[in-house]
Amino acid sequence: MAVKPGEWVAIKVRVREDLRRKLERIAILDDKTINGVIGEMLQAAVVAHQAGLGYGTETTIKAIQSSSAAFAVEETLKRLGVEKQGDTPEITKPSEGKSR
Repeated sequence: MAVKPGEWVAIKVRVREDLRRKLERIAILDDKTINGVIGEMLQAAVVAHQAGLGYGTETTIKAIQSSSAAFAVEETLKRLGVEKQGDTPEITKPSEGKSR
């Protein structure tokens, strides 16, 4: 019988012992199984790759930089009085009597 796309399948992966220990520690801290942690990490890597970010350490760095940049832009827009309404940001005047 053919395996359907949504079904769980077993795969065998070989990793160095130091990496296995790190994965185990993450699993313990997150109250998950090592298998669950690895599955989530693989899923995140696939999504990043599909989004054109690649995978691996470079992807992690890109994601952090992107997230940090987005946060910085959002904070700057707030300080400038730009409020996002729906999908279109609009510039609003600061209310009278408030100092910036």
